[in-house]
Amino acid sequence: MVNNNLWSRITITLCVILSSLSYNNAFSQSTTAVIPYEMSSGKMIVKMYLNEKEERFIFDTGAGKTSLSTRYCHENNYIVFDSTLISDATSNTSYYKMTRIGSLLTTDQKIRFTSIPTLIMPEPSPLRCLNVIGIIGSDILQNLICTIDPNSKTITLATAEKPVAESFRYSHRFVENSFMPIFSLYLNGVETTVLFDTGCSSFMTLKDKDFENMKKLNAVKVVKEGEGITNIGLSGKLESISNYLVYIKDMRVGPVKFANVVTETSTTPHTLMGTNFLNFAKVIIDYPRRLIYYLPYTSEPITPVYKTTNFGITIKDRKLVVTHIWKNLEGVLSEGDSITHINGTETGEYDFCDLYSGIKELKVPGKKMFTIRKKDGKSIELEYIVENFEFK
Repeated sequence: MVNNNLWSRITITLCVILSSLSYNNAFSQSTTAVIPYEMSSGKMIVKMYLNEKEERFIFDTGAGKTSLSTRYCHENNYIVFDSTLISDATSNTSYYKMTRIGSLLTTDQKIRFTSIPTLIMPEPSPLRCLNVIGIIGSDILQNLICTIDPNSKTITLATAEKPVAESFRYSHRFVENSFMPIFSLYLNGVETTVLFDTGCSSFMTLKDKDFENMKKLNAVKVVKEGEGITNIGLSGKLESISNYLVYIKDMRVGPVKFANVVTETSTTPHTLMGTNFLNFAKVIIDYPRRLIYYLPYTSEPITPVYKTTNFGITIKDRKLVVTHIWKNLEGVLSEGDSITHINGTETGEYDFCDLYSGIKELKVPGKKMFTIRKKDGKSIELEYIVENFEFK
């Protein structure tokens, strides 16, 4: 539980597993475009001209396909021409409709993409919660070098006639024959494949199968075990699973050292390095040469801050309910218990997007006491705790 609501733990990862790129944008001359971005709910938001009109998108290196919302496609009469098989953040696979974007232009008008095969995102879609109409994926960046600079909050896209002028000691080659930035790092000495995913708002999310492999090698320490909803996929389905809070003493990204990393396990297709991974370095992705550079701001070991809550909450039928529970609260709470009051004030009705923007009652500073009505009809009082977690 990275922050104080379920959506801070949700990843939107589009991993295309049975499709190929069907277009190839070529640039006739050396070109560089600079795109400012803003952060919203842990997502990178950029503006692009879509068919000459400025629109907002999520910039998502973990998305194998650029996409548009169903609502936007209906409103603008986009035609379905194909379908593709997608594995989402919950590792579920389904066929999704495809359309085509005629023109996508950077706001400085330096780089134009044309005739882009585009995934149609199903509803209900979290896109509307961020006032965006789609996702910019890794598919349209294949001929470019992408530099993400958190200090200036800019994304620079450049044609790739020349290689990146940085030391190879900070570079990592793409693995798994992927066109996305999937590379290897070391967790307590165990080589682990990760996806650099700017659609993920955490520092790291550990794939459950990678966790199991590390556990067999005694390379990870379990801090807590929990049960409940941790992910939502493209289909919008909420899945309840067992997961773990784990401690990793040593993490190496090339020469860059991280110490005392705390993260959670999940059913994602890959272990993910998300936007909080950018808190400590500039990232350059040389797509044509299949290289990613992680350029740290310090040579000292880095300890990421990890926030946790004592249980999770979500919205069901417009009401607040308990979702994820750590083992120490088993028998005290159950998934689906109703949260009826916060600090003595009755809870109201909530929209799907309140999970993104944050429950208004939880934004007020100070202690939060919840009244929770259990499934047997009895009510209990329990403090909702959000804290920086430090392994001891």
